[in-house]
Amino acid sequence: MAWRDHKRPRFKVCKGYNRKPHKCMYDKDFPMHKRVFKSGKVAWYAGPLCWPCRRAYERELRRMDSKLAGKPGTLGDIQLAVKMVKGGSSLRQAAAAARVARQTIKNALAVTKTPLTAAPAGQPPAIDLDTAQIEQIIGAKGANNGGVFAINVPRRDPITEQGMAVGAPIMGGATAINFQPTGGGKAAITGDYALIGSEVTDVVRALRSNGIDVTAIHSHMLTEEPRIVFLHFWANDDAIKLAKGLRAALDKTASARS
Repeated sequence: MAWRDHKRPRFKVCKGYNRKPHKCMYDKDFPMHKRVFKSGKVAWYAGPLCWPCRRAYERELRRMDSKLAGKPGTLGDIQLAVKMVKGGSSLRQAAAAARVARQTIKNALAVTKTPLTAAPAGQPPAIDLDTAQIEQIIGAKGANNGGVFAINVPRRDPITEQGMAVGAPIMGGATAINFQPTGGGKAAITGDYALIGSEVTDVVRALRSNGIDVTAIHSHMLTEEPRIVFLHFWANDDAIKLAKGLRAALDKTASARS
């Protein structure tokens, strides 16, 4: 909606971009306001912008793009992008925020030397294990992931991060179990359990009693609901024996079983 489309212009007080409070004409397609306090705190407001504020907003986007060019982004950049998407309905605003978040993640991956292109497709190495029996014991289907037998076991209770569901395996909110053959029916296993706090002690006991070492206990997310603790494990022994130990630990959790 352009200025000329208003039969009766509506105004509201704008508090953005280091300007004194002033009235801005209503326009639903304009992005957000920003207010910088003397303490340095920055607050964003969804709503209409006057033309000076709109130009300042576009300068801010260019500044963010310039900042991210060839440099690792920060968590603050992603959080700002999320606030911008959630705060308004402008498609232009959402696209700009998504671009900033995408570039931030890309730059962070570049620092870690993570390859951004997929490896050439080919036949994965055969897995010299009784995968059918492992699936039966664990209670979930697995897949050959480059010679490693990978199983993901989601939780029965939903997990959300800032209102978005992250409980699916692809979002990292599920228990991950990996078997890599080491010969003679043995396998090296590693992965992590997605647990709530009250499950941690019982899972540690179940793993240790079955000869599986606990290598780390920490969190992966910041504001998920419910709070999830990730428990990492490692062992190298008979694959079926280890599968039974992993299942014993899964029985101490609210994990789904297919």
